[in-house]
Amino acid sequence: MYLTLGRYRSIRNIVIGEVFGVLGIIIGLGFAAYSDIWVSALTPLGATTTEFIPATVPDIILSLILLPILLVAYNAAVGRSGRT
Repeated sequence: MYLTLGRYRSIRNIVIGEVFGVLGIIIGLGFAAYSDIWVSALTPLGATTTEFIPATVPDIILSLILLPILLVAYNAAVGRSGRT
């Protein structure tokens, strides 16, 4: 039985990967930023403006740029290994 590698061969699959990447960033950093409301006694507005937005926006931008490049490179590496 062979593993199926290189699943991101179509634009649709790359876009799905991008969507899940952005959702993961928003959920993960949202949890981290808004848990500081209780831990550090921040206000919700303070957590949004000082932690959530400054951390989330650059991460989303970098994810939207780098993730497709890395997925295409991964597919090329898998293609060279002879596995499908």
